[in-house]
Amino acid sequence: MRQAVLSARLDLPAGSGAVTTARTAARLLLDGWGVADTRLLDRVDLVVTEIVGNSVRHAGGPGILELSLNDESVTVAAVDSSAERPVPKVAEGDTGGRGLLIIGAMSTTWGTYQVPGGKRVWARLDLDDHHAGDH
Repeated sequence: MRQAVLSARLDLPAGSGAVTTARTAARLLLDGWGVADTRLLDRVDLVVTEIVGNSVRHAGGPGILELSLNDESVTVAAVDSSAERPVPKVAEGDTGGRGLLIIGAMSTTWGTYQVPGGKRVWARLDLDDHHAGDH
């Protein structure tokens, strides 16, 4: 397991403001940590938007944003109070439910696991992965 060099945990407000708060906080943290790769920062923005948006939509909030950076990757996670594990939607005609597909396309890997009182959904974006998001 990789050791986090830098990490942050942020309590998010309930409701749709959580997404904007999370996206702004992630960008400020990564800027402050010296991450300058704009392609990576844009991918992190999308992943944060989808992970936190799903959390707000399905658990209601408030939730928690976790962000960590090590020599190899950025990890974004949302912790919420819903025990229901997310499942990607793949049926034609679905008008929503594409968030997990976006997370999968923008990240190197992602997953979810149960935590006391809910779940944690996470995505790892490798620092040198110039092909993620090009699928």
